[in-house]
Amino acid sequence: MAIPDERGWLTPDQAAESIGIGPSTLNKMHMDGDGPEFLKIGKKVWYEPEAITRWIETRRRSQATPKMGRFRGTGRHQAA
Repeated sequence: MAIPDERGWLTPDQAAESIGIGPSTLNKMHMDGDGPEFLKIGKKVWYEPEAITRWIETRRRSQATPKMGRFRGTGRHQAA
Protein backbone atom coordinates (compact mmCIF):
# COMPACT_ATOMS: atom_id res chain seq x y z
CA MET A 1 0.00 0.00 0.00
CA ALA A 2 1.29 3.46 -0.92
CA ILE A 3 1.74 6.01 1.83
CA PRO A 4 -0.91 8.77 1.81
CA ASP A 5 1.23 11.60 0.43
CA GLU A 6 2.16 9.43 -2.56
CA ARG A 7 -1.56 9.00 -3.28
CA GLY A 8 -2.26 12.75 -3.29
CA TRP A 9 -3.69 12.94 0.23
CA LEU A 10 -3.37 16.26 2.02
CA THR A 11 -1.85 17.25 5.33
CA PRO A 12 -4.11 19.15 7.75
CA ASP A 13 -2.50 22.46 6.69
CA GLN A 14 -3.08 21.69 3.01
CA ALA A 15 -6.66 20.52 3.66
CA ALA A 16 -7.48 23.65 5.66
CA GLU A 17 -6.08 25.86 2.90
CA SER A 18 -8.11 24.01 0.25
CA ILE A 19 -11.32 24.60 2.26
CA GLY A 20 -10.44 28.21 3.03
CA ILE A 21 -10.21 27.91 6.81
CA GLY A 22 -7.34 28.00 9.29
CA PRO A 23 -5.59 24.82 10.43
CA SER A 24 -6.76 25.40 14.02
CA THR A 25 -10.39 25.59 12.83
CA LEU A 26 -10.00 22.32 10.94
CA ASN A 27 -8.40 20.75 14.03
CA LYS A 28 -11.30 21.90 16.23
CA MET A 29 -13.80 20.48 13.73
CA HIS A 30 -11.83 17.23 13.71
CA MET A 31 -11.89 17.07 17.53
CA ASP A 32 -15.65 17.89 17.61
CA GLY A 33 -16.44 15.08 15.15
CA ASP A 34 -17.23 17.47 12.31
CA GLY A 35 -15.29 18.18 9.14
CA PRO A 36 -14.08 15.91 6.37
CA GLU A 37 -13.27 12.25 6.91
CA PHE A 38 -9.60 11.66 7.64
CA LEU A 39 -7.05 8.92 7.96
CA LYS A 40 -4.84 8.72 11.03
CA ILE A 41 -1.64 6.72 11.07
CA GLY A 42 0.19 7.08 14.36
CA LYS A 43 0.17 10.80 15.08
CA LYS A 44 -0.18 11.82 11.42
CA VAL A 45 -3.55 12.91 10.00
CA TRP A 46 -4.28 12.83 6.27
CA TYR A 47 -7.24 14.09 4.24
CA GLU A 48 -8.27 12.55 0.93
CA PRO A 49 -9.21 15.28 -1.57
CA GLU A 50 -12.40 13.39 -2.51
CA ALA A 51 -13.44 13.30 1.18
CA ILE A 52 -13.04 17.08 1.34
CA THR A 53 -15.23 17.47 -1.75
CA ARG A 54 -17.90 15.15 -0.26
CA TRP A 55 -17.86 17.10 3.01
CA ILE A 56 -18.18 20.43 1.19
CA GLU A 57 -21.21 19.08 -0.69
CA THR A 58 -22.89 18.21 2.63
CA ARG A 59 -22.50 21.85 3.71
CA ARG A 60 -24.48 23.17 0.73
CA ARG A 61 -27.64 25.06 1.74
CA SER A 62 -30.51 26.46 -0.30
CA GLN A 63 -31.33 29.07 2.34
CA ALA A 64 -29.98 30.46 5.58
CA THR A 65 -30.79 28.59 8.77
CA PRO A 66 -33.04 30.74 10.97
CA LYS A 67 -31.52 31.84 14.26
CA MET A 68 -33.36 31.07 17.47
CA GLY A 69 -33.42 33.22 20.57
CA ARG A 70 -33.65 36.96 20.91
CA PHE A 71 -35.80 39.16 18.76
CA ARG A 72 -33.83 41.95 17.15
CA GLY A 73 -34.04 45.31 18.81
CA THR A 74 -35.76 44.18 22.01
CA GLY A 75 -32.80 42.96 24.04
CA ARG A 76 -34.99 40.22 25.60
CA HIS A 77 -37.30 37.39 24.70
CA GLN A 78 -40.88 38.24 23.78
CA ALA A 79 -43.69 36.58 25.75
CA ALA A 80 -46.22 34.71 23.63
